Amino acid sequence: MKKINLLTIFISSFLLFQIQPLLGKIMTPYFGGSAATWTSCMFFFQTFLLVGYLYSHSLSKLTVLNQIKVHSALIIICFLFMPLSVELYQLNLSEELPILDVLTTLFFAVGLPYTLLSTTVPMLHKWYSLNQSDAESKSYYFYALSNVGAVLGLISYPFLIEPQLTIGLQQTIWSVFYCVYSFFLLFIIFKIFSDKKLTSKTVKVGELVTKLPLRLQAYWTLLALTGVVLLLSITNAMTQNIPPVPFLWILPLVIYLTTYIISFSNVNAYRRWLTGGVFLLSALCIVFLYHTSTMFDLYSQIIIYCIALGSGCMICHGELAKSAPKEEYLTNFYLTMSVGGFFGGLLVSVVSPLIFDEFLELPISIFLTMVLLLLNVKEEKSARHLKLQQIGGGTAVALFLLLFFMVNSAYKKFDVYSTRNFYGTLTVKDINIGDISERRLVDGITSHGAQSLNEDEKHLPLAYFSHQSGIGLLLNSVKKANDLNMGIIGLGTGTLAAYGDAQDSITFYELNPDVIRVAGSHFSYLSDTKAQVSTILGDGRLSLSKRDPEQAPFNVFVVDAFSSDSIPKHLLTIEAFELYWQNLDKDGVLALHISNNYIDLLPVIKAAAIELETELIYFSQGTNAEEGSSADWVLMTKNRDLLYDKALLNASTRGVIENTNELLWTDNFSSIAPLLKTKWELF
Repeated sequence: MKKINLLTIFISSFLLFQIQPLLGKIMTPYFGGSAATWTSCMFFFQTFLLVGYLYSHSLSKLTVLNQIKVHSALIIICFLFMPLSVELYQLNLSEELPILDVLTTLFFAVGLPYTLLSTTVPMLHKWYSLNQSDAESKSYYFYALSNVGAVLGLISYPFLIEPQLTIGLQQTIWSVFYCVYSFFLLFIIFKIFSDKKLTSKTVKVGELVTKLPLRLQAYWTLLALTGVVLLLSITNAMTQNIPPVPFLWILPLVIYLTTYIISFSNVNAYRRWLTGGVFLLSALCIVFLYHTSTMFDLYSQIIIYCIALGSGCMICHGELAKSAPKEEYLTNFYLTMSVGGFFGGLLVSVVSPLIFDEFLELPISIFLTMVLLLLNVKEEKSARHLKLQQIGGGTAVALFLLLFFMVNSAYKKFDVYSTRNFYGTLTVKDINIGDISERRLVDGITSHGAQSLNEDEKHLPLAYFSHQSGIGLLLNSVKKANDLNMGIIGLGTGTLAAYGDAQDSITFYELNPDVIRVAGSHFSYLSDTKAQVSTILGDGRLSLSKRDPEQAPFNVFVVDAFSSDSIPKHLLTIEAFELYWQNLDKDGVLALHISNNYIDLLPVIKAAAIELETELIYFSQGTNAEEGSSADWVLMTKNRDLLYDKALLNASTRGVIENTNELLWTDNFSSIAPLLKTKWELF
């Protein structure tokens, strides 16, 4: 029975953590590639992990016979959710809270099966302990094996599963192994049911719970909460400037779990002040990363974030391990930690976007970690060491706070308005420096458009959309022969409306309701244009797929959908390009804005152009261009007149496309590793 118990625990943990990146990959395109989609998924996982522990804790108070009856019923009900299928449920309760749609969709897809998987370790540990010697049953190896399964489930996904299998096949294989797990569990229950001595027993845990000091349980909850907030806020920060992909979700989660495994396998592995020193240094670097990530290359950012996460979680989990209770309190201990994890997920995914207008949960979690570290210096035996560490720790906390407030104040001195929601942060800045007098819209730390503050120049398109940019040259060329019927994914400041005349029609597709509000209230491009303008709220690709086929096709379609410093991946797959082309006329032009500090998207576009048998024109506008900022645009078309337009050809950047490799993205397969501008063979 021991072997079948251990095998069942391993499979359950493997499935429990492998489904997390799979669901994140499925869900992300539904919500425009937003980095917050993953943190919302993590909140769901934390919530139903807590539900599983609460279920196990409550069930353990019944007789074993009643336990296996209830658990068997749950197992059978969960078969109704197989095979795994994810369908988007849109409640439309509030455009400000798409997290409700994320949670509802995940609940109907895997709510009960995920709960069942999360109950495996506590339930099997209790049942196994009923018929074993005290020494053998009271061990942590059930939880240790569970953690090994979890780490293997996570690591195998980006390196073995995702590159080799389609999403549909991944769902099928996961469902098959879930059914295998369920039959193993039913077999264990049958063996217990056959033992009449076991089925009459009751596990009494209620009395033990009341003996634990409330203060100690609150301390465990705070440590667990802080660790989860660190995990989610750092993952959020890492995926602001590059597309949120499974590897960047899994790497922080593996670090989080590894610190947990190390801390509980060997309490002495955690060296309080060595870990604290590393955490402090990385935290100071994060102060600058928080505001000006472009000061660091991509890999430096990832390394700094990972060091901060590893050392911070080592502090939280190390202190948890040092304060862990005797094994008879084990269920309550894990239940308390899961409560902390739930509230940590709640703070990052739900509360923070509602009460903060920037990503303050990251500096707050760093501050909390430092405070929790200082709370434990009283354990030092030497009074001299105690005083030195208190002074040093207090100074470190003060230095971090001072530095953060100084840098944050300098960064926000031009702010006119700022807001935050599920999709990220938006800030309006009035810049008056030297010859520059303009209002900018900033998403995260990336400018997404600008307008002159001078009344006689407000009509001029600026930044990436100036008359000298690739899109500006294209629109001026098209308008010489045709009226504009233009579709645009990504509203920004609405700058492209400046190219519209009375006979032109422009349709914007915008995912973020805050962008629509800010473009109308703080910029005048939309109100000043003579063109007929409409704005459709929702993911551009999903909205375009619902467009009435009887409507006139666009003659220009623009993809300018930033997610901070990147374009969401689902807008650049071959399936997306085919959709764009279905909504363009035969001489139409697809224009893509691919400016990015970290990723070269040109290989993806070139591969799609080859598949669709179209031609490309590439423009790279330098920072010295009149009225503009540095911008990279690619035009995709079959229109021979445009392909031989002298104005376009003279301004284009030649030779780049010919020397670019191809990388085709599909809805099932996409990788950013070959596209990173800074190469490192490890990735």
